[in-house]
Amino acid sequence: HMFVNGGDHGVGVWYAVDVATRKVVHQGSTRGEDAHGTWSTPDGREVWMVNRDTSNAIVIDPTSFAVVAEIADVGSTPDIVAMSPDSKLAFITTRGPNPVSMPHIAKGTTPGISVISIPDRKVLRHIQPAPGNEKSDFHGIGVRILR
Repeated sequence: HMFVNGGDHGVGVWYAVDVATRKVVHQGSTRGEDAHGTWSTPDGREVWMVNRDTSNAIVIDPTSFAVVAEIADVGSTPDIVAMSPDSKLAFITTRGPNPVSMPHIAKGTTPGISVISIPDRKVLRHIQPAPGNEKSDFHGIGVRILR
């Protein structure tokens, strides 16, 4: 299945799409507003989605489509999600107070990256690559294995 989401102020929805038939097989609420980043754990056990306007996340079982967890706070205005290759950590970019991409409801306070324990569903730390730079506005994130 492919998981997609969308939303705006007051709206957060997600869909599971069967990639073979290209039909929506499930629709649900992201339990927040302005649904955005979505990522599967590398082990395939969970799909995470974040809501920018409400700064929360949901965790979906990709087989049953049940929301198995909600995380009330993953950092101010979460945007994009990536996972560690061992499925132990989630990395979520957070928007700054002056979004540079366009005027948007997604204005945050601490631009950077939240590091979250996947098993514990807790924020471990927040990394700010450009502390003090209010024009910081992180979007993309990628994780790779170092050998």
